[in-house]
Amino acid sequence: VQVINSSTGYYCRGAQDGTGRINSAAREATSRGIVWTNSSGNAAKHHWTGIFSDPDRTDWHNFDGAIEVNELELSAGDIIYACLSWDNWPASGLDYDFYLFNSAGNIVKSSTGAQNPSAPLPPFEEFIYQVSSSGRYYFAVRKFSATREPRMHIFVHFLQGGIGCAVETMLESQPRAESRLTFLRRFRDDVLDDSSFGRSLTQTYYRRSLEMA
Repeated sequence: VQVINSSTGYYCRGAQDGTGRINSAAREATSRGIVWTNSSGNAAKHHWTGIFSDPDRTDWHNFDGAIEVNELELSAGDIIYACLSWDNWPASGLDYDFYLFNSAGNIVKSSTGAQNPSAPLPPFEEFIYQVSSSGRYYFAVRKFSATREPRMHIFVHFLQGGIGCAVETMLESQPRAESRLTFLRRFRDDVLDDSSFGRSLTQTYYRRSLEMA
């Protein structure tokens, strides 16, 4: 291999400062004389960043002045992957939660993993949501427990042409993810793909993986 062309986005998977798994892979490739090229900027219009701010002491982030939500327009049938990360890598004792509200003010999706000093987890929250009705929706960030205000990032990715493997998307960042995914892929390729029933099972999984995620 002389050239690697990567067009993959890694949302909320590292500090975005040159460290992390994908950066290590790129450095190893270049150290072996391989040319690594990578797409960039594709998510520029689907990204927000800022320092957590709570001047009114409500525990909700203020995006602009007193506004505690970030608005976006969604259409019925849209499927979005959304994630929140904050600069406290690789594991965080700062705990923030991520919410999506509809125009009626109801929570339609949330991610509220427990990051805490005694059991630190990677500093991100994420979810996949299939939009049931067109309209305005609102992201919100709540501080559950934190001793400082880090820089935060929100990414939104519209999943086109179906969701593909939503479970794999969610699993990719978990502990021992690479070994688990390798096992699952080999089981698919070596066992399921050898029979019509197995192939049918795989296709059913892809169709239903959003519900499973």
